[in-house]
Amino acid sequence: MVFVSTKVLPELSENRASALCYLLGPITGFLFLTLQPYSRNMLVRFHAWQSIFAGAALALFYIAVLILSPHLPWVLLSFVWFFVFGVLLSSVVLWVYLIAKTFTGERLVIPVIGERAEDRAYADGNL
Repeated sequence: MVFVSTKVLPELSENRASALCYLLGPITGFLFLTLQPYSRNMLVRFHAWQSIFAGAALALFYIAVLILSPHLPWVLLSFVWFFVFGVLLSSVVLWVYLIAKTFTGERLVIPVIGERAEDRAYADGNL
């Protein structure tokens, strides 16, 4: 005998789904781009793309630093790693700020990255 549950999980609100796009960066961004009904919501799509692009930009920054750091003199390298620490700290602050403000319903657009995310989120038109 097989029991099949007809219980459906409640849908997340638009604000909660948008805030969760930032939780694990590009991972949750891609997740919300594929989950129904969130993949059809333009605000959730925007926050998902912004999360993906911000995570990708941060990853590219760290990769560039890792590639260039062996070729720098030690004095300059200490300043570079101090700068990297500042970028890391500010990205954590931005991450928490984005989650908090998005959860309360505010729509924050990160300069350059957010504009690209808007273009990508609204590129498909009416899904």
